[in-house]
Amino acid sequence: SSGINAEWPLRPGARVDIRARGFWRNGQSAFFDVRVTNPFSASAIKTPISKIFDNHEREKKREYNWRIMNVDNGTFTPLVYTISGNVGLECGKFYNHLCTKIANKNNEKYSDVISWVRCKVSFMCLKNALMCLRGTRSVKKDNNIGYVSDDFKYDVMQCRF
Repeated sequence: SSGINAEWPLRPGARVDIRARGFWRNGQSAFFDVRVTNPFSASAIKTPISKIFDNHEREKKREYNWRIMNVDNGTFTPLVYTISGNVGLECGKFYNHLCTKIANKNNEKYSDVISWVRCKVSFMCLKNALMCLRGTRSVKKDNNIGYVSDDFKYDVMQCRF
């Protein structure tokens, strides 16, 4: 078992997006919920970006944190993104910790790993945005979607970072 579950149930009708064992602490489940926000919307255009992130993170924590900490004995981290790819404070901590773990495990430089992760996430967001705009062109399944290269130096050089 990989230790990662998507859509872990909390209460009827409410689910977090990701559960991973041992992410923040060994033996403890970490729960993550993703939110994407548009800071250029009419309701948010006059609000500073830091306040937008703070409001969304607080709202997610109010919804999930007590249940996860007291019933599931885990930790909760809201992953808040803007449509332009900026990340909230908690999401930034998540990326730093994730990239540190990957760099240590694979004996790579942190800077190479963080560049690689940001590039992969950017392309995934771009691919999803294009799919929303144009839809699929075929019903053929992409067999390469699960492929992730672990040659960070090569991938970073190819992306010209």
